Amino acid sequence: MTAEHLHGAKTPARLLLGAPGTGKTERLLRAAQEFLDSGADPARLLVLTPSRVSATRFREELSSRISATVSTAPVRAWQAYAFDLLRRAHVGGYLPGVEFSPKLLSGPEQDVLIRELLEGHRQGHGTSLTWPQDLREALGTKGFRHEVRDFFDRLAEHDLSAAAVQELGQQTGRSEWVAVGKLYAEYRQIRALRAPQAFDAAALIHEAVKVLLAHPEFLAAERSRFEVVLVDDVQELTPSIYRLLSALVGRSLDDLLSHSRSSLQGMDEQTAEHLALAFGAAPRVMLACCTDTVVQGFRGAVPQLASGLTAMMGQLVQEQLTVSYRMPEAVASSWAAVVSRLPAVPGAVHPRQLSFTSRQVEGDQALLPLGDDGALLDPEKAADPHPAVLGLTVESSQHESRLLGQMILEDHLYRGRSYRRSAIIVRNGSDVTRIKRALTGLGVPVQTAASITPVRDEPAARPFLDALGLLLHTRSLGESPETVSTEDQASAEGRNQLTETGEVSPFIPAPGSAWGLGVDTALSLLTSRLGGASTAEIRRLRQHLRAADLRAGRGRNSDELLVEALIHPELLPTSGAGRAASRLASVLKAGNIALDQPGATAETVLWALWEASGLAAEWKKLAAGTGTAADRANRDIDAMIGLFEAAERYTDQMPGATAEQFLTYIDAQDLPMDTLAERTGNRDAVEIMTPALAAGRQWETVYIAGLQEGTWPNTTVRGSLLGTQDLVDLATGATPGSGRLLERLKETRFDEFRMFSTAVSRASYRVVCTAVSSADEAASELLDIFAPAPGGERSNTEVRRPMTLRSLIAELRQWAESQHISPSKADAAARLLNRLSNTENTAGLGLPGVNPAHWWGLLPLSSSTPAFEGDGPVPISPSQLEKIHRSPLDWFVSASKAEAATDASRSLGTLIHSICEDFPDAPGHQLREELHRRLPTLGLPDTWESRKTIERAEQMVSKFASYVAELPGKGRELVGVEGSFTVLVPGPARDALLSGRVDRIEKDQLGRFIIIDLKTGKSKPSKADLEKHPQLAAYQVALEAGAGQLMQKALTQDQAEQEHSSDQRPDGSASRETLEFTGLRELSGGALLLQIGDSTKSYGEQAQAPLDTDSAWAVELINRAAELIAGEQLQARHAGGAAFGIGCALPDICPLCSRGRQITVRSAL
Repeated sequence: MTAEHLHGAKTPARLLLGAPGTGKTERLLRAAQEFLDSGADPARLLVLTPSRVSATRFREELSSRISATVSTAPVRAWQAYAFDLLRRAHVGGYLPGVEFSPKLLSGPEQDVLIRELLEGHRQGHGTSLTWPQDLREALGTKGFRHEVRDFFDRLAEHDLSAAAVQELGQQTGRSEWVAVGKLYAEYRQIRALRAPQAFDAAALIHEAVKVLLAHPEFLAAERSRFEVVLVDDVQELTPSIYRLLSALVGRSLDDLLSHSRSSLQGMDEQTAEHLALAFGAAPRVMLACCTDTVVQGFRGAVPQLASGLTAMMGQLVQEQLTVSYRMPEAVASSWAAVVSRLPAVPGAVHPRQLSFTSRQVEGDQALLPLGDDGALLDPEKAADPHPAVLGLTVESSQHESRLLGQMILEDHLYRGRSYRRSAIIVRNGSDVTRIKRALTGLGVPVQTAASITPVRDEPAARPFLDALGLLLHTRSLGESPETVSTEDQASAEGRNQLTETGEVSPFIPAPGSAWGLGVDTALSLLTSRLGGASTAEIRRLRQHLRAADLRAGRGRNSDELLVEALIHPELLPTSGAGRAASRLASVLKAGNIALDQPGATAETVLWALWEASGLAAEWKKLAAGTGTAADRANRDIDAMIGLFEAAERYTDQMPGATAEQFLTYIDAQDLPMDTLAERTGNRDAVEIMTPALAAGRQWETVYIAGLQEGTWPNTTVRGSLLGTQDLVDLATGATPGSGRLLERLKETRFDEFRMFSTAVSRASYRVVCTAVSSADEAASELLDIFAPAPGGERSNTEVRRPMTLRSLIAELRQWAESQHISPSKADAAARLLNRLSNTENTAGLGLPGVNPAHWWGLLPLSSSTPAFEGDGPVPISPSQLEKIHRSPLDWFVSASKAEAATDASRSLGTLIHSICEDFPDAPGHQLREELHRRLPTLGLPDTWESRKTIERAEQMVSKFASYVAELPGKGRELVGVEGSFTVLVPGPARDALLSGRVDRIEKDQLGRFIIIDLKTGKSKPSKADLEKHPQLAAYQVALEAGAGQLMQKALTQDQAEQEHSSDQRPDGSASRETLEFTGLRELSGGALLLQIGDSTKSYGEQAQAPLDTDSAWAVELINRAAELIAGEQLQARHAGGAAFGIGCALPDICPLCSRGRQITVRSAL
C-alpha cells in the first residue's frame, strides 16, 4: 500500500454535476492530460466510460493533447475493463476451472444456448419445466428467447442466483420464475461445460465483482494499481457497474456488501477482515454526472444510483457547472422545458438554468460570406432565416425525409456548410434505414454507424447466409440439390405426411419448398448481388417456366417452378434470370463440396461460396473508384469480412458447433457486433444515428426526426412476458402491486424524456424537430414541449422540390409537357432543357434525363374500344359490385387477370369454403376430421405461426358447426349450397346482366329465400355499411327476380342426377335460364354475412333487412356499376396524395399516385 493510495483514500472524491455541454468531459480530459504531462506512469491512470464508442472518442482526444507516448490504453469502457480484470485474474490463478483466456459470449451466442435448452425440454430431455399455460405457445419463438435472455441479464445485474429466483417464484406464486430459475441453473452449467472461459455481457461485470470479493488480495492489488480514476457519465451506471465502481474506488465496504447478495455466499470472517484492509487504500477519483441525459436505460442503466455516491465514497465534493459551452440560449431554454418534467435525483442535482459565454461571432466573420470550402457565397441566399429551435410537421414520412433533405441541401448549397456539420437523430434503428434511403436518393451523402446494422441484414452478406441455409436444409432431407429427382421429392413428401401416431400431419412442405426454401428466399437469392437478376427478368422467367410446364401437361404454379429453377438450372434459358439461376447453382455446388470436407464449418463453407461467386474482383475494382458505387463496394467488402470474422469467432467460441447452429446464432443478432468500422468515416456526410450513438458528441445543427405519438416517448413496459420488472422490484426492495405498473410507466416515460434530452442537447447552433401530422398519425408531445407552435396552432409545412439536379430536370420536364396549363412556362422549360442538353453549357458533362431521346413514356393505347362492345347487357358480379364503385380501374385490372393472384390451394379461406360446401349440415367432429384431412394441401411448415393458423381453422369450422346446429331454432332450413343465377336488370343507360354463385341459400318460415355469404376474413363491415352493403343488395335483387325458386329447382335437379351418377358433382347449374328483373315485389327474405373468421368466440350474423318496394337504391347500385365499366375510359378513384398509391392496382402509371406522376405521358419535345 503506497503513500499515494493512503492519501487517495483520505482525499474526497470529486463529483462534477452539470447540464450537457457545460464541460464535464472536458474537465476529465484536462485532469487526464495534467496527470500524463506531469510524467506520471500512464498505467497508473484509468478512465472509464459507459460504451466502447465513448471510450474511443475520449482516447483519441486525449492522444491529440498529450506530448508523451502512451504504451497502455488508460481509457476503457466498463465491459472492457471488467474483461481485462478477468483476464488478469485468470493469469493470477483466481479463476479455477478456466483453462484458457476468458472470452466474451455475445447475445446471439446466448440465444443459441437458450434455444437448445428450450428445444431439449420440449422434446422431454432434462428436468421438467412447468410453464404457465398462457406462455406455452410462445416457448418456441425468438421473442420468448429474448425475454429469457433479458431475465438472465437482470439476474446478473441484481446479483440474484438461480436458487434465489426459484425461491422468490415459490413465495409469490410465479411459476414462470421457478421455471426460468431452473433454466438459468442449466444454462450456467451448460455454459461452464461447453465454454468455461466464456462470460456473457451482462454477467461479465457481475463475475468481476465476485472475483474481487472472493480474493481480497486481488482486490487490494487492483485498488492500488491506479493512482487516479476518472469516470465519465456516471448516470449510465447499472446495478452491477455500481458494485464494480464501489469495489474499485469506494471508501465504504458496508455499502458494497449491502448491494451484493449471492457474491457473499460462503464468505468467512477472515475474508471479510481482509476485504476491510483492502478498502484502506484507494485512488483519487473524479466523476462526471448529468442525470437528465441517459441513453442506456433499455440496458439497465439506473440514474437514481447516483444518489448513492455519497454513501459509496464517504466524502464527496460536488462541483456545479453552470456555463453552457455548447447549447445556445434558445436551445438551452427549450431543453430546460423538457427536463423540468423529470424528477431530480437526490445527491446529484445540477442547475438546469444556464449562463452563456460570448461567442464573438462578429469577430470571426469574413467581410464577405465564405463557405467551408472557401467559396464566395451569395449574401442574400446565405442569410439564415430559421430560428435556433424549430418544430415542423408534414403530411407523411416521405415528406419528412424530403424536408430533411431540402434543409440540409440549403445549408450546404446556399450557406456553404459542410454536410458533417449536421446530424439526424431518430428514436429507432428502423428509421435510420428509411431516412438514409431517402437522402441517398436526393444525392445527400449519408453516413451511418456500422454498428447499427447487424451482419445478417447487410445486403452483401444476406445472400450467402441464404445459400448456406439452402444447403443445410437440403442436407437435412438427405439429398443434394443436384441429384434430387421429382419422384424422390414426391416420396419424401409422402413419408412426411404421417406422424408417429399414424395420423396425417398438417405440416407438409409447400410446393416449391422441399429444400426448406420458400419462394421469398428464392426471389431474394435471384435478385441479390449474388444472383443479379432484375424484376423484369424474373417475371419473364416465371412466364417461361409456366409455359414449359403447361406444355408438359402439368399445371404447377410459378412459385413452385421458380424454386425448382435453383435446383435444376439445366432446364433454364441461358439469358436473363436463367443465367442468374445457373450462376447460383454453381455457387451452391461449391458450397456443397465444402460441406463434404472433413471438419467442415460454417466458416469454410462461406469461404467456398464466396470464392465461387466471383464477386471479389468486381467489388475490389469498384472500391478503388469514387462516388456512391465505391462507398457501397467498401461497405459490401466490410460486411463480408465481418461475416467471416463472425463465423471464425463462433467456431472458436463454440468448438464442435454445426453450421446450422451458426445460422441460428447470426439470425439472433438484434444488435450488431461483427461489423467493421466505417471505411468512409472521414468523408463529408450527414450522420444518422440513435440517441445512444449520439451521446457525448456535438454538431452545429441537429435534426430530431420521427417524433410520433407512441414512438417517442415509447411507454411500452419492457419485460412484461416473464414479469422481469416485478423481479427487479423485489430485488430493489420495492413493493409489487397494481400501483407499480403506473410507476413503471412513469419510469419508462422518464427514460424516453432523458433520451430526448440527450438528443437535443447535441446541437451548438440549431435544433430542428420534425414529425408527421395526418389523419392516421399524430405528433409527439415532445414536439410541443420543446418547440411550441407559435400561437398554439401548428400547420403542416409545404415541402418544396429538393435542390438537386435530378429534381430540377424532373420539374423542367413536367412543365415542358404542360402546354395545356401554361404555354409560356412550357416553352421556357423546353428552352432550359435544350441548353442543359448541350455539353458545351455543362462543362462537357452529359446530364442524365435531359435529352428527350432518353425519356420513358407510355406506349400508345392498344385499343380505344369500350370494355363491352355493342348495346348488350354489361356483366356484373355481386362480389365485384363494391370494387366497381370504389374504383372502376381496380375492377378492370382484376377482371383482366393483371394483378397478383393468390394460389387457391394455399388459401385457408378457400379450404374452409370447400369444406362447408361439401359438408353443409355436418356435425362439428366430422368437419374437424375433414379439416385435418385436407390441411396438408396448404403446405404449412411446422412452426408456431402454423399452429396458430390451424387453431384458427378449427375455430372457424366449430363456429360453422354451431351455426348449422342452431339453424332450426332460427326458423330456417337449408335449400342448398353453391347455387347460381343470372338476372337481367334493365337500366336507364345500360342494362346489367347480374350473374353469381351463392355459398348457401336458405328458406324461412314464410317461404322466402335468404342468401348466406360465408366470410372467413378477420374484418367485417360496420352496422352503417351493412344497411346498403352492395354484395348483399345484389343478391336480394336477384331474389326479387325469382332467383331463389330457380336455384332451388336447379339444385334439386342436380341432386337427382348425382344419385344416378356418383362421379357427377352437383354445381347448381343444371338450369341456365336467364331471369329478368321487373320490379321490387318483396320476395326476398334478406341476405346475411356469416362471420366465422373473426376473433370472437362464436359466429356472427350480419343481416341486411329484406328489400321493400322503396329500396330502389339497390337497383341503382347495379345500374350505376354497369355504366361505370361500359365506357371507353375507366375512372381511378383513390386518395393518391394521402395514401401514396397504396391500394391502387396500377400505381406505376396511375396519375393519382406519386409513383405514377414520374411517368412521361406525352412527348411534347
